[in-house]
Amino acid sequence: MRTGKKVKMDQWGNILLLFLICSVGPVSAAPVVKYPSGPSQMVRTELYFGAIPRSQWDGFLKQVVTPLFPEGLTWFDVQGQWRAPDGVTRKLPSRMLIVLYADNRRNDQAIEQVRREFKNQFHHLAVLRVSMKVQAADDDWRPNRGLKRSAQYK
Repeated sequence: MRTGKKVKMDQWGNILLLFLICSVGPVSAAPVVKYPSGPSQMVRTELYFGAIPRSQWDGFLKQVVTPLFPEGLTWFDVQGQWRAPDGVTRKLPSRMLIVLYADNRRNDQAIEQVRREFKNQFHHLAVLRVSMKVQAADDDWRPNRGLKRSAQYK
């Protein structure tokens, strides 16, 4: 059994150890790089496509979308439903494409080109577009990144 004095010393030792652990913080081998520019005003566009076979989708991304938006994009397989022109609600597998880009006429026309080419190539009636202005930041978006920059970010 411990004496009262030893218990108090153990408590102070634990408190000191806890303080030291909390004050040291995480240790990292790589320095944290902060870019002073902060977030930029961008446009986020979501396009909703009817699903096509994966090989055709990959080809469409490679031949149409990526050349227009080489800085990057995100896409998902999703489930959706819509009311067709005949008034019937149909459920269908879909794909959602998300692109962030500078707000300019060239990029707006590129988004419309993606929609038009998908409808023409795959005989779909519609590609839903949802666009909104957003603030976006990524440490990789900086002028001296060392990669050839596409026209949309110049």
